[in-house]
Amino acid sequence: MLDALGISGLSDAPANELSGGQQQLVAMAQALVRDPQVLLLDEPTSALDLRRQIEVMQLVRDTARSRNIVVIAALHDLGLAARSADRFLLLEDGKVAADGTPEAVLHDAATGRVYGVEIDIARTDRGTLIVDAHLG
Repeated sequence: MLDALGISGLSDAPANELSGGQQQLVAMAQALVRDPQVLLLDEPTSALDLRRQIEVMQLVRDTARSRNIVVIAALHDLGLAARSADRFLLLEDGKVAADGTPEAVLHDAATGRVYGVEIDIARTDRGTLIVDAHLG
């Protein structure tokens, strides 16, 4: 798992010498190596640069599919979430405000209301959802 996350060189490093992003990757490796049936992630990419965010979420997605596990991830980056998720649950005050595919939830008026923005989405030529938010 350390190799898959590109951090095999950190295996002997003291935890207090790791950067925030490195700590995040080590925590992800520890979670995935335990072979869970359900993986709960809270902002798993928060301390990572853009490339690492995409790599980590792709690894999580691939691992979930190959091991047939459920991943529940809290992400505030709607673009990254749309790229990574099969299903969205939008929460508002602890209740489900919208539920469905990323595209369906992003088109739902509740999403803009919950975030306090207007949301436009489009698909790239590769099929990736692009999320653009702006103040109304």
